Amino acid sequence: MSVVLALFAEYRGTRLGVSKDGQILTGSVPPGEDAFQQGEALAGASPSIVVVPGGVREHPWHPLSRLEAEARCYSAENGIRMLVVDPMSSADLVAEARFSGYKEYERRGVFYAVPQRAAYEKAVETLSLPAAEARVITVYLGDEVSVSAHRGRRIVDTSDPVACEGPFGFTSAGTPPATAFVSWVAQRGGDRSPGAAFELREALKEGSGAFAYAGVGDQGALSEALSLGQEGAVTGISGMAYQIAKEIGRQMAALRGRVDAVVLCGPGASLTPLISGVTSRTGKWVKVLAFMKDLAIPFLLQEGNAALSSKPKTR
Repeated sequence: MSVVLALFAEYRGTRLGVSKDGQILTGSVPPGEDAFQQGEALAGASPSIVVVPGGVREHPWHPLSRLEAEARCYSAENGIRMLVVDPMSSADLVAEARFSGYKEYERRGVFYAVPQRAAYEKAVETLSLPAAEARVITVYLGDEVSVSAHRGRRIVDTSDPVACEGPFGFTSAGTPPATAFVSWVAQRGGDRSPGAAFELREALKEGSGAFAYAGVGDQGALSEALSLGQEGAVTGISGMAYQIAKEIGRQMAALRGRVDAVVLCGPGASLTPLISGVTSRTGKWVKVLAFMKDLAIPFLLQEGNAALSSKPKTR
């Protein structure tokens, strides 16, 4: 019996899936709980292989980086095979996209590779586009947001969610104004000690975004607040949609205005006010698709099954 355990982490918890004898089971684990133990319980057996997305090596604090490190330890301790799929830093930016305006910092190709590449493949299949040539913008909507320009299967430009570049998400602040941010850091003492710097990063990555505007701690509470028309929730989602639409415009420019589709994926793709807020600003110029179902876990399970059968999928 072959069992594949796939995991995908964000700041507010870890999603997991199990493929066992052709059956797929899914679940979620809140922060602080053992996702691997929960995966074993869901499968009723130890996995044959553990599959996770790759994180960002320079930022071990990021949820996907932590998950990759934990998966390596779990696999080594239990003698279980491990597969890392599509690290976050795997975009191949065109040369001009690497310039930040600050000569000492080069922009990086960091994005939510697993769900966004899966969204690209599903979009070209849905729209009968040539996968090697399609020009698509994918948007991951989660605790962080990343907006990426695909020219064929190459990602030529992307906002960097780990660096807080781009639109704000559910918990992450997105791009702050540079000089105002420097002043804020100085006021909070974040330039004086590692502990203070950690607190500032936590505020930017886990205590900001739409949840902070709404005063809620999870997407279910946000959905309820939106249905009641609560001002903070409406403000947060409206602002998030506005920033995402603007970033889509930037990525349209990166593709020289020739775009076949915009694809929205991730947990936020199930929030109608967020999707309509983006679509109302971009749908006049380009077709917008929203994939509400989780694409990351099925994609990872597929990769794990392919690895067990020694037939890795090519892209």
